[in-house]
Amino acid sequence: VAGRRRRLLDVAHNFVEAL
Repeated sequence: VAGRRRRLLDVAHNFVEAL
């Protein structure tokens, strides 16, 4: 479960970097 949450955070960070 923790890994899944960490993955989501990574994706969110990538999205912020895209902006």
